Amino acid sequence: HWNETLFAKLKDNGYVTGMVGKWQPGIVKEHMFSHANSYYGFHYSGEDHITDMNERHALDFLRNQRGNADEPFALFVNFFAPHHQDGSEEQYFPQKTTEHLYNDKNITFGPTCTEEAWEKLPPFFNDNNDGRVRWRDRFDEPSKAQRMIKNYFRLISGVDMTCGKILEEIEKQNLTDDTLIIFTTDNGYYLGEHGLADKWYAHQESIKVPLIIKDPRMNKDLIGTRNDKFTLSIDLAPTMLQAAGIDVPDRMQGTDMSRLYRFKDSAANTNEAWRRSFYYEYPGIPGNTGHIPVQALVQKDFKYIYWPDKDYEELYHLPTDHYEERDLARNGTMNETIAVILEDLRDKFKKAREDAF
Repeated sequence: HWNETLFAKLKDNGYVTGMVGKWQPGIVKEHMFSHANSYYGFHYSGEDHITDMNERHALDFLRNQRGNADEPFALFVNFFAPHHQDGSEEQYFPQKTTEHLYNDKNITFGPTCTEEAWEKLPPFFNDNNDGRVRWRDRFDEPSKAQRMIKNYFRLISGVDMTCGKILEEIEKQNLTDDTLIIFTTDNGYYLGEHGLADKWYAHQESIKVPLIIKDPRMNKDLIGTRNDKFTLSIDLAPTMLQAAGIDVPDRMQGTDMSRLYRFKDSAANTNEAWRRSFYYEYPGIPGNTGHIPVQALVQKDFKYIYWPDKDYEELYHLPTDHYEERDLARNGTMNETIAVILEDLRDKFKKAREDAF
């Protein structure tokens, strides 16, 4: 069903489509992109940093490949940074232009970056867990931890600078008032929280991602504001397709996010309430015991986590336990009220899991 994906639908409807950077789902399909330049997995190719390559190729598309001035275009800039470089002891290699940043800073780690937090994880977490292995690679010694996190932040600063150059080019070409711009990422990241590194599991640090939208249709009173509604990666494609005036295929699960910012009242022009919870799943890697499958139901108040291979559940009250340190399902706080809440969340979780498929 590649012909029903975001990229193919845009191209089929007259958009000049471009993609630069990381493309992981197999071979780049010609019917999806008018111009594609795919590469990832490294920080340096000779003297050329991958973020500089992203910038150069993105600007080349905007200047030379996007077609005539009256043709619509869609450009996807898929940064590899700040992803670590697999197989390298140093993990993170920033650009020369950002190497000086944060030299005079001592980065403060989060409150759950402790051995105590690691020991609070479910009993099936052990030193062979890939999240713990990567924690040792990056954060098990103070000077190493400072070096790693500063280089990680430097990589992010490099991405930020390139985004600035792209926005400047869009402004230079007088395209700002006609262009929808979205910045987001595909996952959160443990920076030592809970004694882990990388991603995968259902803690807030791992599943929350940034989302910044600049849309010329945005209600002026909402420009520069924050919205705390649950938005998901599955919402991106419907949002972009509807902005382009293209019908959203029935098989797409997400919802157009523009209704959250085009009107003062986010429920305007619709009878459907915005989602109040979502289902999360990481299926693990078959045959790899260092990755544990996990599922969760996330609400604003409670988060229910289920480990299907272990038949093990957790419950957290996020407003009073933002860092998920007190598992209400088994830390001695279980009472009749919590038992009722837990049973209700089990039912909602099972329905959300069924609806996801």
